[in-house]
Amino acid sequence: MHSNRKLITQFLVAGLLVAQLAPISAIATDGGSTSEKPSTSGHDSINGHTVKPAETPKVESTSFCNKFGSINSSVKTNEEERVGKLNSRRGQETTKLATTRSKRESDLATARAKADANRNEHYAKLEAKATTDAQKAAVQAFEATIDAAVVQRRAAVDAADKTYRDAVDALLASHKTQVDAAITSFKASVASAGTAAQASCTAGTDSKTVRDAYKAAITTAQASFKAAMQSIDNVGPQIKALNATRKAAVQAAINAFKATAATAAATLKTALGETTTP
Repeated sequence: MHSNRKLITQFLVAGLLVAQLAPISAIATDGGSTSEKPSTSGHDSINGHTVKPAETPKVESTSFCNKFGSINSSVKTNEEERVGKLNSRRGQETTKLATTRSKRESDLATARAKADANRNEHYAKLEAKATTDAQKAAVQAFEATIDAAVVQRRAAVDAADKTYRDAVDALLASHKTQVDAAITSFKASVASAGTAAQASCTAGTDSKTVRDAYKAAITTAQASFKAAMQSIDNVGPQIKALNATRKAAVQAAINAFKATAATAAATLKTALGETTTP
C-alpha cells in the first residue's frame, strides 16, 4: 500500500486529463481554418508520468456548438469509466490488504499454538525432574512466571499491531477522502464549463468564442486538479514510520519477556541444581 498514493495520482491525472483533452484537442487551435487537428505542441508531465492526448476526430471550429452535445457526452463517459477503474483498483487493494492481514493473524495464531505446545512439553520434563516438594514448588513458580510473561508479551504485540493497523486505516481513509474531493471538484468544474458552453450556444454566441471559453475553463480545471493531487501527502513514508514504531514496540515486548525468563530460569536453576531454560 505504500505506493498506493502515487499510483492513484498517476492513474487519475493521466486518465482524467486524457478524458478531457481527447475531445478538446479537436477544438484547441485558434485561427480561421475550417478544420482542427489534435494538439501536437507537447505533452503534460505529472510526477514523471507523461500524458499524451488521445487521437480524436477533427471538428470544424464553426460547428463547435453543433458538435458540443457529442463532445460533452464523451467527456462525461470518459470520466465515469476512469473513476470506475479507480474504484475497481481500490477494491483490489482493499482486498489485498485484508488478505495480508488475515494471513498474518493466521500465521501468528499457528506460531503461538506451536510455542504453547513446546512450552508445555518443556514444563512436563521439568516436573519429571522435580523430586522434592521444594523443587516441585520451584517448577510451579517458574511455570507461572513464564506463563504470565507470555500473556504480557502477546498482549503488547497485539496492542502494537492494532495501533499500527488503526493508524494505517486512518491514513488511507484520509487519503481517499482527499482524492475523492479533488475528483469531485474537478468534475464539478468540467460540468460547470459544459453548462456555460451549452447556454452560450443556445443564446447564439459565436461558436469560436464559446469554444475558446470552454477550452480555457477546462484548462483551469485541469491545473486546479493537478495542484490538488500534488498537495495530498504521500502516505508511504508515514506508513513506514508507523511500521518502525510497531517493530520497536514488539522488540521491546520481546526483550522484556527474555529478561523475565532469564531471571526465572536462574531461580529455578538454583532450586534444581542444574541449568534450565524456558
